[in-house]
Amino acid sequence: MRNFFGVNSCAVAWPTELYADNDYNDSVTKYAELIGNLLYTLAKNSTYTIKKQKLPFIKHFSWRSSGNEEIYEIKTQKEKVPITSFELDVEKPCCMSLTGYVIVIADSYCNVKLNPVLWQEDAPEQGYDERLAMDSFSIELPLSPGVCVLPLETVLQAYCSDTNDEYSTAYPKKVRFSLVAESDDKASAGISGFSLSLKAFESDVGKSVEVSRPMGLATDYENADDIPTQEIIYPLEIVTERDADYDD
Repeated sequence: MRNFFGVNSCAVAWPTELYADNDYNDSVTKYAELIGNLLYTLAKNSTYTIKKQKLPFIKHFSWRSSGNEEIYEIKTQKEKVPITSFELDVEKPCCMSLTGYVIVIADSYCNVKLNPVLWQEDAPEQGYDERLAMDSFSIELPLSPGVCVLPLETVLQAYCSDTNDEYSTAYPKKVRFSLVAESDDKASAGISGFSLSLKAFESDVGKSVEVSRPMGLATDYENADDIPTQEIIYPLEIVTERDADYDD
């Protein structure tokens, strides 16, 4: 094993009733500690060189309509804009940042809302519904007749994609993106193009992406040296309910 991976090897023996006599739970716990510490020590002293380094990457997506018949009409209810959607597998944990713009053509006065939803399938707090409801990166503006370019941005902490079982919901799958649009006046505005750049930086930090907003009102901070208290709104840090039988 050492010649191939650069890791020392050994044979582990765990005699029956070595710890806590016949207490099965305590014995298994100590055995797990031994195995964990053993693997940690072997890995720490390994001379194996990782061949695939953590490297950032960028993916760019863009589209322009070739005529009026290709302009996507913004509906009066929230709806994904299919032409903007994409998906990708993630090989290593990373933080993602998506920036860009959308070209909107308005035929009359209307209010348009755009929400860039970047989410990861089957990932805790990362699903489409949670990210859509978050609404932190949406932009809503009143438009007059003409052409308007609206900026977009969003971020996501992505986990490794499980590509072994596409039917299982136990582990994160693909990272997906869709622009969600709506207007207060039907057939008054449409999307004629967009340009989006997705940047990913692989990271081992447990919370590599954080989104916050200042608490209170703008008038609460009148002094130029005041620093607002920040409320973290992503990640949500929802803690799973404790197992009542854990200590039994």
